[in-house]
Amino acid sequence: MNKNRPTRNLKYFFAELMILIIGITASFALNEYWQQRMEMKQEVQLLNSFKNNLVNDSTMLFAGIDIMTNQIESAQQLILMSPDAAYTDSIALDVVTLLSYIPFNSEDITYQEMKSLGTTYIIQNDSLSKEIIGLYERAYETIYEWSDIDASHVKDKLITFTIDRFPFAPNLNFAYLRPAKKREFMTLIKTDEFKHLVQWGLLYKTSTKAVFEGGLVNIRSIINLIDTELGSN
Repeated sequence: MNKNRPTRNLKYFFAELMILIIGITASFALNEYWQQRMEMKQEVQLLNSFKNNLVNDSTMLFAGIDIMTNQIESAQQLILMSPDAAYTDSIALDVVTLLSYIPFNSEDITYQEMKSLGTTYIIQNDSLSKEIIGLYERAYETIYEWSDIDASHVKDKLITFTIDRFPFAPNLNFAYLRPAKKREFMTLIKTDEFKHLVQWGLLYKTSTKAVFEGGLVNIRSIINLIDTELGSN
């Protein structure tokens, strides 16, 4: 019987070792499962946050496109205006319409947090991750650049011309000007100097509108990708 003890002890040792290995393996598997669950939850929260930001950005771009469409039409009307055209309120409105620009400030809180925390890896879909990064790092930068170009032209050129040359009209309501002042106003906006400014403004607004439209298409595509990813999760 003494000869059987080492064999029995060895069996118990291997059995306990197997139990220990199984327990450790199960513990690692369970930890990995909960880690994956936590990352999936974080991904869903991150994608929903991105979607909310992008919806707000798309609303801003859409409104900007609508305003610039009207501004472009006004610029075209002024450039093609007949040399003998008399004052009308619609002409004055076309001029006033061009004295504004559309700034774009993206809602990039989620993206900046993701960058600062280095949590890009949470988005499992590499294509989606690249699309989001491309939007914020390239497409938005182009939108900012053209918005700034248009803004500078409006502030430094058109508004300066208006301040220095136009007859005074309270709240820029030229309808209340005396007939002589209205004629002065019409003479100024028919000059090559003013039309030159309007023509460059038309170019800037057309280009800005184009990048707004491109950004809007990009955003809508990414939102669709996010919806697909959320659906699969």
